[in-house]
Amino acid sequence: MTFEEHLLHTRDSDGNFHLDQAEAARAVEIADELEGDPARREAVAKKAAQNERNAWRRQQQNHLTKVVQQPALSQELAAIAGDAKVQLGNNEVRSYLEMDSVRIRQRMDMRERVHRGEQRAYVTEQDHWDQTLALLDGDSTIGEALGG
Repeated sequence: MTFEEHLLHTRDSDGNFHLDQAEAARAVEIADELEGDPARREAVAKKAAQNERNAWRRQQQNHLTKVVQQPALSQELAAIAGDAKVQLGNNEVRSYLEMDSVRIRQRMDMRERVHRGEQRAYVTEQDHWDQTLALLDGDSTIGEALGG
């Protein structure tokens, strides 16, 4: 089974899908398919399942990006939303069509926290480069300026 197939089996009574459970199930499946050293098999299987999970998350985010570009509650939205999934946290995913006001607020809060963290990292990096540029002489490199 693929990561997404395992994910479909993790749906709980609230309708949430659980990424950690799907990743673990996929890791077990991959480990069973590998031969050799058990520790190596486990490490390779975990990494492969993690890679599949990350690929799935990127695919879902791309789909969700297309969905949210549509007018809210429009017919165009209904046509493309289909199986879009919305991540609500590190381990919780919900079908787009099952989002309610509580989950929408949860998603908005999560995205705001991520954005603020990214913004701080961006500002810190820009400040670093501005300070570095001010200290460099002409065409010298950072290594040269540090004496290397």
